[in-house]
Amino acid sequence: MYSGYGLGATAASNDGTLGSQPDHAFDNDGSASSYTDYAPDGNVDAALLYFGSNGVDIDSLSVGYINGDADISVLAYTGSLVGGALPAAAAIANHTFAQLLSAGWSFIGNYNMGSTNTAKAINSDNVSSSYWLISAYTTSAGTGKGDSTSLLSFGNDYFKLSAVSGIVSTTTGSVPEPASALLIALGLLGFRARMRDTRGNLLIA
Repeated sequence: MYSGYGLGATAASNDGTLGSQPDHAFDNDGSASSYTDYAPDGNVDAALLYFGSNGVDIDSLSVGYINGDADISVLAYTGSLVGGALPAAAAIANHTFAQLLSAGWSFIGNYNMGSTNTAKAINSDNVSSSYWLISAYTTSAGTGKGDSTSLLSFGNDYFKLSAVSGIVSTTTGSVPEPASALLIALGLLGFRARMRDTRGNLLIA
């Protein structure tokens, strides 16, 4: 949590210095110009969220801070877990998006978040998962789901994730779970991914 606006990436090398913009937000600037739509060629910040063994059908996200733009990519793990954890092939460290997508991860969609503190509907297929990967926008994660490409652009995406809303799966059915920044904080504890599209590698920071 930084500056009270939500969760960002506090050690991202492609962020501005403390006190300047984008103030440790999720971003995908990398080596590309902040103001030009480049093909994915730089660092992409992401968060791995864990919601317990029952899993969650996330239906909306909110951001509490935007500087420039806020386009996101969302993946969910839909493969088999090993003792409630991701199998080695599906762990995000040192794997490309292509490898993750072939190892049980599913592309949920790319979305333009619009304005701050406004819930953005996602996951129209109602996928439920214990593990969710939310990153700044990159076509390496997938295409063809979510918002139209006319609403999306790579670069100049700086945002902080403030809330998640969805349905928690249970053994007897499902119950609604309100949007909660605390839920994100618990899910993010110890999990912040740094992704480099240049070589296609995903690295844990």
